[in-house]
Amino acid sequence: MQFSNENLWASFREALIETSKEISPDVFENAWISNTGRTMFYFENLLPTIAKKMDLTFDTEMGFRIDGVFSKIAGQNTKVPIIYLESENDIRTSEREVNKLCMLNAPLKILMVCNEWNSDSKKLTKEYYWDYIIEDFAEQIGLRGFFAVIISEWNDNLRIYSHVFNEQGEIIEDTLLLEI
Repeated sequence: MQFSNENLWASFREALIETSKEISPDVFENAWISNTGRTMFYFENLLPTIAKKMDLTFDTEMGFRIDGVFSKIAGQNTKVPIIYLESENDIRTSEREVNKLCMLNAPLKILMVCNEWNSDSKKLTKEYYWDYIIEDFAEQIGLRGFFAVIISEWNDNLRIYSHVFNEQGEIIEDTLLLEI
């Protein structure tokens, strides 16, 4: 079975929103107390649940030191990566993750970061951390699959945004997904 970029992103987005709505705001608040707590919450609770809803498996740190991999078990029991996922607590150091994800072949690559997401921070992060890398890959060798950045912002409550690039490196989605 081939996975379409659009359908895979839509399925992940729907599972993320659905799963996040099922979780108590207190659980999110406790996870946001520390970078380690937030990362553990992603990889021990949120992402395995999303993978299950998508009928995929979820592993951490599979090959090439990738934080998380959603896979489909193929006909001969090979785990075929469908989604590669990286998580970075400090958006100012996310270039390495963006570069790594651009090098991988999968219909969907996701970077999860924490940062305020207003017009000033959006301009700064896009110009200095993502766009130039994604544009360079698209120009030189092309991108395989969609590249989605999930931005979590915690002020008085949790807001989760998406910023999605297509295979040509064009932004096809930039929206508030959820507010808890």
